[in-house]
Amino acid sequence: EQSTLLPERSHAARNAFLALAAVLCPRYGKATARRRGPMKARVHVMLKEGVLDPQGEAVRHALGALGFEGVQGVRQGKVIELDLADGTTEATVKDMCEKLLANTVIESYRVERLA
Repeated sequence: EQSTLLPERSHAARNAFLALAAVLCPRYGKATARRRGPMKARVHVMLKEGVLDPQGEAVRHALGALGFEGVQGVRQGKVIELDLADGTTEATVKDMCEKLLANTVIESYRVERLA
């Protein structure tokens, strides 16, 4: 993909231009640095509604024993953070969730893409 801002030049000229742009316009420099770094995703996995959650119930009971009477229900889940290679697609992350990260019979999941 050819940028209209950067005509065809050597890598050294392009890097010098990007370094100068980062100094003159810090927002531009941050945006380019963000795109070059590894991509991240956060996967939230929770038991589906209607599935017994014994760990969540144990936490609810313990909170009541500690004097926190206002808690009527607790659902416990897990969060998985992935460092992904450039070009990893949403479909690939979904496939990871379906095959390993979540038991889709009893768990639901949500993928959050991070900068």
